[in-house]
Amino acid sequence: MNRLAIEAFGYEEIVVALYDDGDVIVYYIRDIADYLGHQDEHTKAKADKPKPYFHASVGVSAWGVAVHAKSRLLAISSNHHEVTVFAPALGRLSCEERTRRDAAPDYSPERSVLARRRDWRIVVRFGTGCANIPNIAFLDDQDGLAEKIVAHDIEANCWVSDIFTPETRPQRLDQHPILEPRANPHRRLMGWGVLALPESSFMVVDDRNDFFGSDEDVHVFTHGAKQERWGNTSLSIHSVQDHPEPPSRLGAGSQGSTSIITDMAEAEGGETSADEDSQDAAEESELEDDADGEGDDTSTQPIGIILATPAQIGVVVSGTDGLPGEPGFQPPFPGYLPAAYRAMRLKPVPPPDDAARDKGATRDLKDMVYTPHDAQTWRGPVTVNEQLAFFSSGKLPNTSTKPQDPEGWKDLSRRYTLLRTYEADVEMRSFQPEERSLVFKDPLNHSQWNRGLYRWSRRLNMLAHVPEIALVVAASISGRVALITPTRLRSGLGADSLEQLGLRRGFRIERVLPTKTDEAEGRGIKKPLYGIAIGPVQDGALQNNLMLRADVTESGPPSHHSGRYRLMLHYRDHSIHTYEISRDGTSLCVF
Repeated sequence: MNRLAIEAFGYEEIVVALYDDGDVIVYYIRDIADYLGHQDEHTKAKADKPKPYFHASVGVSAWGVAVHAKSRLLAISSNHHEVTVFAPALGRLSCEERTRRDAAPDYSPERSVLARRRDWRIVVRFGTGCANIPNIAFLDDQDGLAEKIVAHDIEANCWVSDIFTPETRPQRLDQHPILEPRANPHRRLMGWGVLALPESSFMVVDDRNDFFGSDEDVHVFTHGAKQERWGNTSLSIHSVQDHPEPPSRLGAGSQGSTSIITDMAEAEGGETSADEDSQDAAEESELEDDADGEGDDTSTQPIGIILATPAQIGVVVSGTDGLPGEPGFQPPFPGYLPAAYRAMRLKPVPPPDDAARDKGATRDLKDMVYTPHDAQTWRGPVTVNEQLAFFSSGKLPNTSTKPQDPEGWKDLSRRYTLLRTYEADVEMRSFQPEERSLVFKDPLNHSQWNRGLYRWSRRLNMLAHVPEIALVVAASISGRVALITPTRLRSGLGADSLEQLGLRRGFRIERVLPTKTDEAEGRGIKKPLYGIAIGPVQDGALQNNLMLRADVTESGPPSHHSGRYRLMLHYRDHSIHTYEISRDGTSLCVF
């Protein structure tokens, strides 16, 4: 299993499990809670075990997941360098969904998909150079409906693409120059996480100290011919309370500078010796293939599918390479798919006319596939051979040249800010080029995990967003977790001076867990972190210690939490560390 996530889907909660063979399995939390509620073993034996609400495949290793509650969409990224958005059929549309559907051209693929009269699989592809995608997020329109998908690939490129609008090119956001690992030319910068933060997710603060998490002076610098501007907030690491491994003053990412926003030449750090570089290169070469999701997946065959013979499907095979199941067949690599199967292609069909559904004209078209980059619709693959043909289409880029709606892009830029994570660094970036990017270099400062067999663990790939208390949790497999508060300065309290520097939104590192005190007491043993979970602390006196949501209305489900959240860290040795987190004004309380 690659990923396990619990998200809201409509008015229900679901658990999504992603697997290395491409399987995507979804359960309703209510079904699991009902089953676990049978405490008596005799009663539980007679209870029905939960059955998956949804089970599909994306063909190859599935990694990133995003669930949109209002639009009821499930997005999965895979090593095909694409994102598959599953849009199940809906009994009825909301007022906003009907308005958006009616605005689409008649008889267009976009209108057919937005009608949601059948199950749709939307395959969103990105530009040339896209790599494996470990994390994705939705971007909403003004009505709160999913409109675009943002994906952060392991080559540190960020892609933004339309989900429904046909034949538009993806927008690419490169990594910032400050993040280039120039000190070691043998290593590449790798992207691991992305969150799209709306304006409501930022905590309003009254001074620059709360804005940056530090009282260091602020200076302005530019770099390059394009006059790129950036801010390095790494010095505020000295203000992080009870940091488990606080760096020395000279090692804080900017060579002892006393400013938060510094020249990039100062922030690059020291040089490494040739011996260290060669050793790093050798270790990287040995471990790169073992790092989950880092390398290109050459397998095109979903695990668990049995290949049929050419005679069974009427395919004429030329050549002498043979086929699976034949005597003496030797595949050149695992998951090898012969040309006879790669040549099979599903044929596009016209988009279904929903008005003719009642007349039976499209009764045979149940599940459908939509590829917005070429505005084509396809009958969903059903048989094994159709699935093989569909999943062996290869890693095809989106080569459209039509730009995305410029007015919609400007509106999106005003409403959203991206938080991106890399191997060790955290970056906040606006969609607007005139705004400054803020970077915090290596807030975890986990020096013991920089070399050897644990090099692969340097990835900030586990992200959780708790908008109710303005908190982002960023965790690394290395075993440490950063608690981040997105911030913006209250209007009229020096905000104008910060905006002149290109700073409208920022962030600060509140705490790094396990803390120094935790490690001194033996709760911070060095071990890989396998997963995190955070949720509201349940009210007391609950029957069977299980709380199911009450009946909901159009206004949404009622709130049952007390304002405190429980963060759980699951380590490789199956030990569980828990923290309770709450917000007291602008201060974060961690217990």
